[in-house]
Amino acid sequence: MPEQRLEELAEKLGFSKSPDFVKRIEELIEHLSLPSKVKTVEDPSGKLEVLIESAMKDLSFRFTPKLLSREEVADIFRNVF
Repeated sequence: MPEQRLEELAEKLGFSKSPDFVKRIEELIEHLSLPSKVKTVEDPSGKLEVLIESAMKDLSFRFTPKLLSREEVADIFRNVF
């Protein structure tokens, strides 16, 4: 993220400067026990079918502004991972 965009985001979220914003994000990651590096996250591509099924069965899926096809849901997961 370019520095200017980071500054804008920090300001919109009420931080006086971007280093404070970045520090808070790092604290949240640690507090929530989230992985801090992408390579520590398991590659879910082998579980694509399970992810698709779970997403389509989720109650919130029925209330999206546009109903997605199975292939569109699969494309979303493929693009994320």
